[in-house]
Formats: sequence, structure tokens, C-alpha cells
Amino acid sequence: MKEGWHGRAYEDFEGDTIYAESRVLAKRESQSRPQMGIVRIMTTGFNQEGVGVIEFIRMIMVYKRGHTPPHSAAESRALAMRTMLVRH
Repeated sequence: MKEGWHGRAYEDFEGDTIYAESRVLAKRESQSRPQMGIVRIMTTGFNQEGVGVIEFIRMIMVYKRGHTPPHSAAESRALAMRTMLVRH
């Protein structure tokens, strides 16, 4: 399949309970954001009888282990306050 989101849906009915299972198909480092990686995932949805009712592949960008998103100003202030309270 080409890169991006691709899906296929089957018949399901009102009242069905859908469960999902995801598998990592591939991963690579982001060329433009060194703190991030790109993961290709296939997700299959099953109804309560274990019959596959949807399947799709998507790509997501995630932070690498040891990296976190930058904090907003409000989050930074709250973190600083918590740190001050713990130190005193």
C-alpha cells in the first residue's frame, strides 16, 4: 500500500461491540525532526464474534524514547510550582 491512511470496512451492525488490534509494520526516524520517529501501523477491528469488520493502515509521528513534547507556559509554571513545593 502507499504511504498514508488506507482502510477497508466490512459489514457491521448497530449494537456490535468492536475490539481493535494494532501491529507495528515499520518504523523510521523523522528526517526533519530528530527527536521524533514515524511509525506505520495496521489496525484491525473485530466484532464480538471475532469477525474482522474494519482494517486500516496509518502512519503516526511519535516522540522518541527520552524525548517529550515542549511544555506550554502554563504547564511550565505549574511544574515549577510543584518543584518548589517539593524542595521546601
